[in-house]
Amino acid sequence: MRLIEGNRVEKNQRQGIMHEIGHEIVIRNNVVRNNGFDPDLGNWLYGAGILIAHSDGAEVYGNLVEDNWNGIAGIQQNRGDSQLRDLWVHDNTIRMKRGFTGVAGGTSRFDPYNANNRFDRNTYYLGGAGKYFKWKKSRTEQEWRSLGMDRNGTFLR
Repeated sequence: MRLIEGNRVEKNQRQGIMHEIGHEIVIRNNVVRNNGFDPDLGNWLYGAGILIAHSDGAEVYGNLVEDNWNGIAGIQQNRGDSQLRDLWVHDNTIRMKRGFTGVAGGTSRFDPYNANNRFDRNTYYLGGAGKYFKWKKSRTEQEWRSLGMDRNGTFLR
């Protein structure tokens, strides 16, 4: 198992921390701020403070993810046999003035929405009213919870 722990990751044009096409990793107790502001990134989930891409068995917890283009994200695109599954994001503090936390799937034979990817017990500081969560499409806090995500989470504005 791989471990990314105890880092301060700030002011990168793209993702703060990214794990791509891998297996079993723990990303914990990091401070990840002000990443992902490359204008060429577009409007998907790139530019996240923490991004898990086409990987299985990732656990993300105890991190402070603050003021990145997007919060904590998982993505699935066509990358051979690599699949976003068993992603567990819990007990993080996520401060977002804009962007999304969640999961997005692109062109792939794998369905990341039915692959045991889950979020719980995270604390969110959100910039105001709006949709800050992604699961097939943009979601409100209430829609996010109705999907079973962050039922034990805290949402503050």
